[in-house]
Amino acid sequence: MENEKSMDEHIGSFESVLTDNIKTYWSETRKWALFFAIMALIFTVLMLFGSIAVIAASSAIENTPGMPFSSGMISGMYIVFVLVYILPIYYLFKFNSSSKQAIQNDSIELFEESLNYIKLLFRYGGVLTLVIIALYIIVILLAIAGAGQGLF
Repeated sequence: MENEKSMDEHIGSFESVLTDNIKTYWSETRKWALFFAIMALIFTVLMLFGSIAVIAASSAIENTPGMPFSSGMISGMYIVFVLVYILPIYYLFKFNSSSKQAIQNDSIELFEESLNYIKLLFRYGGVLTLVIIALYIIVILLAIAGAGQGLF
């Protein structure tokens, strides 16, 4: 019971820390996040259209001599990129909307929610970075093993 009371007192003191400067910085950050979310959404839609265009032009691509990848593989890569970008775009849009509401309503709960979306965005980016680094290491090791076997 005593811990709950001290938490409430702590939250009450935190609300007084949200100065006008903090709200101004938060609002400006929110606007940039919206800009990046819109740009990412535009590029993601363009990648999706690119994937569709590759599928539509697959007969011409398949007949091109020296083409190292099939049209299905290229189209699949575009679709994977689109799927990878959907979640960070969602987090940016949610950060923007919860931040806007938090500033308008002076709500500490909405500020907390907006911080959670930024946390999720960075965690997703960190995990994705680790996955890409692991894939690079695997590819390098496979290339070394292949070179040792005389495959290259």
